[in-house]
Amino acid sequence: MAYSLDLKTRIINYVENGGSVAKAARIFQVGRASIMFFEIDKSVQLFLVNIEA
Repeated sequence: MAYSLDLKTRIINYVENGGSVAKAARIFQVGRASIMFFEIDKSVQLFLVNIEA
């Protein structure tokens, strides 16, 4: 399933601000594995931006 960028951002922000992955999964109704993937994807994007700079 494809999730919107807005939803991914809200989930990542929730977890980065102290929320647990399990609770975020319940609140936003997505799988825990998807949240872990969102976090990995964000890290890769940040890494690529730093390389291009």
